[in-house]
Amino acid sequence: MLAFSVLALAVASAWLPDIRLSRRIVIAPWWLGLGAAIVVAMVEGVVRTPALLGLALLSVSAWAATRGRARAWWTVIAVVVALALALHIWPGFESWVVIERARLSADAPPFTYHARFDKGAAGLLLLVFLTRRAATVTQWPYAFNRQSMVVLACTVATVIGLGLALGYVRPDPKWPAMAPAFLVFNLLLTCVAEEAFFRGVLQERCAAFVHARWGARWPALLVTSVVFGAAHGAGGVALVVLATVASIGYGLAYETTRRIEPAIATHFCVNAAHFLGFTYPVLARAV
Repeated sequence: MLAFSVLALAVASAWLPDIRLSRRIVIAPWWLGLGAAIVVAMVEGVVRTPALLGLALLSVSAWAATRGRARAWWTVIAVVVALALALHIWPGFESWVVIERARLSADAPPFTYHARFDKGAAGLLLLVFLTRRAATVTQWPYAFNRQSMVVLACTVATVIGLGLALGYVRPDPKWPAMAPAFLVFNLLLTCVAEEAFFRGVLQERCAAFVHARWGARWPALLVTSVVFGAAHGAGGVALVVLATVASIGYGLAYETTRRIEPAIATHFCVNAAHFLGFTYPVLARAV
């Protein structure tokens, strides 16, 4: 559906510079993109009136969490609302089935992939209000450094290697017809949303709390990784282990610059390598 493509463009536009109409009037491209996506989504029936309340509440709480004395409380509200949206609990949203019961690997079960407007929109709002990121695309070279690229490569190798060792996947190079759609939506509506929440909000806030008291940030990385792994509990023990290990890599990538881009890139590269080069989603016998 068009609404999801417009939303993906809105997420990507978070790294574009603001549009200055006058000395006092400045418009963020992501704001225009999100507004357009919501309008299109309402026309297509993807978003209904109750959904607007959830998006408005998240917008206000995330904005308020950056200023004033009650920042901690507003952050809690933003996290709760974002979770309700990301977990598809908040009413008024419909998902789009991008891939429906497709057998991507001969020895894997059928795979279905939903693009979710609520999760993508929540990720965008957390990204722009509550995460550390490069202000514009031109600042990306400063967001990525040699250390973050080493962490990225090591994370991909470790997670895929562990998946092979556990019998979770096997080599299966492929480029299915739906690969471009899957990769774009996975990057902009899944990886951005999950990293904005787990790294930009949860890990960063926990690290600030722990560091202020004990002078260390690594406990927050471990706690966030355990939570991330537990969130994949529906996929079984092997997936929990793989997700936890992957999350440690995403967290380390974030810590190299304390900007969200390395974590998003590492997360996406793990997902892309799995999708394109190995059994997807999992060997049937491992289910």
